[in-house]
Amino acid sequence: MAIMTKKTFLVEFNRNQVAVKNKQTGAVINTLRTPTLHKVNYNTTLEKNMIVFTERGTGPYNIRIHGGDLTLKSWFGYKKYIAVNCTGLVTEGRYPKE
Repeated sequence: MAIMTKKTFLVEFNRNQVAVKNKQTGAVINTLRTPTLHKVNYNTTLEKNMIVFTERGTGPYNIRIHGGDLTLKSWFGYKKYIAVNCTGLVTEGRYPKE
Protein backbone atom coordinates (compact mmCIF):
# COMPACT_ATOMS: atom_id res chain seq x y z
CA MET A 1 0.00 0.00 0.00
CA ALA A 2 2.84 2.43 0.86
CA ILE A 3 4.57 1.74 -2.46
CA MET A 4 1.43 2.30 -4.52
CA THR A 5 0.24 5.43 -2.71
CA LYS A 6 3.72 6.89 -1.94
CA LYS A 7 2.55 7.55 1.62
CA THR A 8 4.06 6.48 4.93
CA PHE A 9 2.07 4.17 7.21
CA LEU A 10 2.55 3.24 10.86
CA VAL A 11 1.68 -0.23 12.09
CA GLU A 12 1.33 -0.01 15.86
CA PHE A 13 1.13 -3.04 18.15
CA ASN A 14 -0.65 -2.56 21.48
CA ARG A 15 -1.26 -5.77 23.45
CA ASN A 16 -3.63 -7.75 21.22
CA GLN A 17 -4.53 -4.90 18.86
CA VAL A 18 -2.77 -3.93 15.64
CA ALA A 19 -3.58 -0.54 14.10
CA VAL A 20 -2.54 0.80 10.69
CA LYS A 21 -2.35 4.60 10.58
CA ASN A 22 -1.49 7.26 8.05
CA LYS A 23 1.73 8.83 9.38
CA GLN A 24 0.97 12.29 8.03
CA THR A 25 -2.58 12.60 9.33
CA GLY A 26 -2.65 10.08 12.18
CA ALA A 27 -5.91 8.69 10.79
CA VAL A 28 -6.56 5.03 11.62
CA ILE A 29 -6.99 3.10 8.37
CA ASN A 30 -7.65 -0.32 9.84
CA THR A 31 -7.37 -2.30 13.07
CA LEU A 32 -6.98 -6.00 13.70
CA ARG A 33 -7.56 -7.85 16.94
CA THR A 34 -4.75 -10.40 17.42
CA PRO A 35 -5.35 -12.37 20.61
CA THR A 36 -2.30 -14.58 20.01
CA LEU A 37 0.21 -11.71 19.64
CA HIS A 38 2.81 -12.46 22.30
CA LYS A 39 5.88 -10.32 21.55
CA VAL A 40 6.98 -7.64 19.10
CA ASN A 41 10.70 -7.68 18.37
CA TYR A 42 10.59 -4.75 15.98
CA ASN A 43 11.39 -1.21 17.03
CA THR A 44 11.71 2.03 15.14
CA THR A 45 13.30 5.41 15.73
CA LEU A 46 9.77 6.76 16.38
CA GLU A 47 8.80 4.34 19.17
CA LYS A 48 8.82 0.69 20.24
CA ASN A 49 6.40 -1.98 19.02
CA MET A 50 5.85 -0.31 15.69
CA ILE A 51 6.73 -0.86 12.02
CA VAL A 52 6.89 2.11 9.65
CA PHE A 53 6.26 1.38 5.97
CA THR A 54 7.39 3.92 3.36
CA GLU A 55 7.41 3.70 -0.41
CA ARG A 56 10.99 2.39 -0.11
CA GLY A 57 10.40 -0.15 2.66
CA THR A 58 10.89 -0.02 6.42
CA GLY A 59 14.62 0.74 6.49
CA PRO A 60 14.67 4.49 7.18
CA TYR A 61 12.99 4.01 10.58
CA ASN A 62 14.43 0.66 11.77
CA ILE A 63 16.58 0.46 14.88
CA ARG A 64 17.76 -3.00 13.81
CA ILE A 65 19.08 -2.33 10.33
CA HIS A 66 17.30 -5.15 8.53
CA GLY A 67 14.01 -5.56 10.43
CA GLY A 68 12.58 -7.73 13.16
CA ASP A 69 9.93 -10.28 14.02
CA LEU A 70 6.65 -10.89 15.82
CA THR A 71 5.88 -13.85 18.07
CA LEU A 72 2.40 -15.39 18.07
CA LYS A 73 1.61 -17.79 20.92
CA SER A 74 -1.42 -20.07 20.97
CA TRP A 75 -3.46 -20.79 24.06
CA PHE A 76 -1.77 -24.22 24.12
CA GLY A 77 1.71 -22.63 24.24
CA TYR A 78 2.77 -23.22 20.63
CA LYS A 79 4.73 -20.37 19.06
CA LYS A 80 4.98 -19.11 15.48
CA TYR A 81 7.19 -16.30 14.27
CA ILE A 82 6.66 -13.74 11.53
CA ALA A 83 9.74 -11.94 10.23
CA VAL A 84 9.49 -8.54 8.53
CA ASN A 85 12.59 -7.30 6.71
CA CYS A 86 13.69 -3.80 5.68
CA THR A 87 11.91 -3.97 2.32
CA GLY A 88 8.64 -5.03 3.94
CA LEU A 89 8.91 -8.71 2.93
CA VAL A 90 7.00 -10.85 5.45
CA THR A 91 7.99 -14.50 5.95
CA GLU A 92 7.40 -17.19 8.56
CA GLY A 93 10.25 -17.61 11.00
CA ARG A 94 12.59 -15.64 13.25
CA TYR A 95 14.57 -12.74 11.98
CA PRO A 96 18.31 -13.45 12.15
CA LYS A 97 20.29 -11.82 14.96
CA GLU A 98 22.63 -9.12 13.76
